[in-house]
Amino acid sequence: MEKATAGEEEFAEMISYYLENVSFGLEIGPEGHYVPALSGHEYKGTTPPRTMDEEYDLMAKQVTETQGFDMDFSQFRYDFNYRPVDFDDNSLVIDGETMRDLLNRLSRQSLEQYNQDKVDNSFHFAFLSTNGFLLYQETKYELVEVFKANYHMAGAGMMFFITFQAKQDFSSSGDVPKTTFQAKSHYSYFSPNKYITCHLKAPPENKVHPIDSTEKEFAKKPRLTQDKDASTDARIVI
Repeated sequence: MEKATAGEEEFAEMISYYLENVSFGLEIGPEGHYVPALSGHEYKGTTPPRTMDEEYDLMAKQVTETQGFDMDFSQFRYDFNYRPVDFDDNSLVIDGETMRDLLNRLSRQSLEQYNQDKVDNSFHFAFLSTNGFLLYQETKYELVEVFKANYHMAGAGMMFFITFQAKQDFSSSGDVPKTTFQAKSHYSYFSPNKYITCHLKAPPENKVHPIDSTEKEFAKKPRLTQDKDASTDARIVI
């Protein structure tokens, strides 16, 4: 594996800690120019379909509300920089690793960081009685299964938004309840991976829904259809 330059390392550090803006994907059109690409996913959205601007607004809303973890890609005809991971597509990973192997590794290491943070941030002693103190033992989690992941390209690598199940390792037998976690990790082709966040998935408050009047805040964005040269729009990604 090649070593990253100073500029690549600084860029990877910078992009790790913010939510990337939504942008359209591109493909080469019939006249040799870049045009917005279709997603290739089975479309289950509205009839008639939403406009490009409406799809952009909806994707921006879903990314913001779910922090990149739970977009409903069946609602979109167009391709965006945020994409679902195909667990059987190994074209984006290197060093003989499969996509499933990579997601399992990132999830385990994120969970290890979560376990360590719990220990570091907890009181190690609990008052037991007037006779003294009892050492407080933290319960750790271990990975069970990765069942969902999204990503976008980020520098010389990818930013992953992984949803997985874990269980507490206090018991070696019997049924142990499973807990859903979400982890954001940056996988780099040149630098050490970054484990940015790992947390218990919050219970859903409101189901992500098709575009409606509550999304008017996004309607004030510059419209792609008003631009003479779509390739200069900030919402474009290759």
